[in-house]
Amino acid sequence: MTKTATPADLYERYLVPALYGPAAQELKRVAQPECGDRVLDVACGTGVIPRTFAPIVGRSGEVTGLDVSPPMLAVARSIPKPNGAEITFAEGNAQGMTFVNESFDLVTCQQGLQFMGDKLRAMREMHRMLVPGGRAVVSVNQGFAHNRVYEQFNAVLQKLMGIPALASTFSFGDPQALKLLFTQAGFHNVDVKKVTVNVRFPDERAFITATMMASPSAVQAFKVLAPEKRAALVAPLYDEMQKIFAFYRQDEYVVLPLAMNIGSGVA
Repeated sequence: MTKTATPADLYERYLVPALYGPAAQELKRVAQPECGDRVLDVACGTGVIPRTFAPIVGRSGEVTGLDVSPPMLAVARSIPKPNGAEITFAEGNAQGMTFVNESFDLVTCQQGLQFMGDKLRAMREMHRMLVPGGRAVVSVNQGFAHNRVYEQFNAVLQKLMGIPALASTFSFGDPQALKLLFTQAGFHNVDVKKVTVNVRFPDERAFITATMMASPSAVQAFKVLAPEKRAALVAPLYDEMQKIFAFYRQDEYVVLPLAMNIGSGVA
């Protein structure tokens, strides 16, 4: 019997190569991990940041991925690990971590902070995890004003379903708010960089399917619907979005800009 793909499977299949992989390269560029670093990735999902950083920190380093979702962690553990540091995946809540204080040299969080109920507590926990002089690097999306395609897609979802399914994904887009959060959590040398990456999907339907079936905010919004009902929405969404997608066609691909803020600070 063929196993039905879970949202975590679809996340890894669609969103990691199209979005979170390219975004990981930008986070790496800001974080500048070094050989021997002990790295904690908060809200690690299926493990793209741990897999990106492990070869850089090498066998003298350590990489730990933390996530609250057992299905995400199950997928993360199933993927072959690259050469380099040993990768450990742990289940836990970013707002109450159980690691020993000052256990890490670098803490990262890619596209997770905006979904946390108590963001300041989560940032304080990241600070607590770091050795003095350790670094935290956090990426979040800029708001809808800087991500118009996603704003339009969210509006179509609202029109068809009455659900603003992507609102939380773009809910923490003010760079000054992110900078203030770092400062309130005790970080210094705080900086926020505005970064844009190209999100590349093989076609429009792949974008729609991935966003509806795999993105964390949409999965939460649509969890009351049976999978077959969600699947039935793909065609009308495609019809509504065709004119918008036409501006983002590159050969057979759909290439969309995604504007992010990447904040960093020193403990």
